[in-house]
Amino acid sequence: MRFSKESFQLACTAALASALSFTATPATGQGVNLIQTEVDTAVEQSLWKWGPLRLTPQIRFGAGYDSNSLSSPALPLDDLAATIAPGLRVVTPMGNRAVLEFYPELDFVYYHRVETLRDIFNVTRLGGAVGGRKLLFRIQDEFRNGKTRPTSEIDTPAERRSNVLRASLEVALGTKHLLTTTYRNSRDQYEDLVVDPLRSTELLNRTEHTYGLRLSRYLTAKTTAVVEGSFQTLDFDEEAALRDGHAYMGSAGFIFNPKSNVRGQALLGYKQMLPESPEQPEYRGAIGSVDVQMRLGERLDVTTLYSRDTLPSVVRDNWFFVEHRFGGAVDVYLTRSFYVRPGATFGRNNYPGPTTLINDDGQVVDEPIEDRFDIYSLGFNYRMGELWTAKLEGNYLDRESNFRPFTKDRFYFTFGISTSITKP
Repeated sequence: MRFSKESFQLACTAALASALSFTATPATGQGVNLIQTEVDTAVEQSLWKWGPLRLTPQIRFGAGYDSNSLSSPALPLDDLAATIAPGLRVVTPMGNRAVLEFYPELDFVYYHRVETLRDIFNVTRLGGAVGGRKLLFRIQDEFRNGKTRPTSEIDTPAERRSNVLRASLEVALGTKHLLTTTYRNSRDQYEDLVVDPLRSTELLNRTEHTYGLRLSRYLTAKTTAVVEGSFQTLDFDEEAALRDGHAYMGSAGFIFNPKSNVRGQALLGYKQMLPESPEQPEYRGAIGSVDVQMRLGERLDVTTLYSRDTLPSVVRDNWFFVEHRFGGAVDVYLTRSFYVRPGATFGRNNYPGPTTLINDDGQVVDEPIEDRFDIYSLGFNYRMGELWTAKLEGNYLDRESNFRPFTKDRFYFTFGISTSITKP
């Protein structure tokens, strides 16, 4: 049965009605003043005061080794790299009615052998919030350019320019519920650094519009239940590929207070992707995002990770693939300031249709791509006072696929010192 726009709206309405019927008790003494909470949080997270401005500097610097700097399946090229990235968060409260925020960051990246990976790029965010006790409007525009590895499917470095505009309107419904409408406009442009005849990151050049609605209910001071739905349009630059389409999404779950023993969020839901071209396959299935950290005693933190969603593909005859990740990490505190973090992530990429590839017998066949990647990590972290953290970390990527350009391994080792843009 085709999942129409009308049935999607009815499903969202039913989900919102179910959320409104929750019977949990709100936190004791919980008040509603959206703009005051926004202003107080911005001021509390700032380190310095300079006139009307609240300033929080940030800096990251480090060095490392990469055994496969270009993520090549056949000719891995190792290299040494270094990074220095200063940034400054500037917040300006305007009484108890509005707050403005500006964050510029400049990243200097140096590779010893691979000159194409050397770069100076920037991240700039500008935004703010205005409102009252029961109404809050937020807006933020982020500009970003530099080298990146776009997705797990195509993890070779590429040049990216992106602009993301976010806007939201929050309305407090009594003391228990918060209704949030959101809009997100993103523009991504990629340019290949390495020419690959089988695929190109330029196929990912696109514009996305996402409209969302979320209802939150405060169960306790530390736990919030949420249900949300969204509609998304995808407009790709590559007209010949017939990759345009739209998607409906709905999910529900819980968000946990970052200051509690259980922190993070867990959301599970359903998604349907509909292409404009009848030649392209549809997607109907589960999606999810879980990133929950639990404190077990004084010396142990356990993190659980899970994600499942669709992403645009650069493989011929597939306008999307389904990325499925699961894993976790354990923080073992040997002292109050020093902890060790072993972790592992296991990923699987599934494709809706076959593509042309060469099998193990050397024959050219049309088969679905089988792609799996495992990432193992071990990190040593030392907190130097309240703001500085030193980190020593090694990561190993093992990837196997019947599509030979995907098969590779990569070991990268990094050491660095960084500050946090918010006070702990």
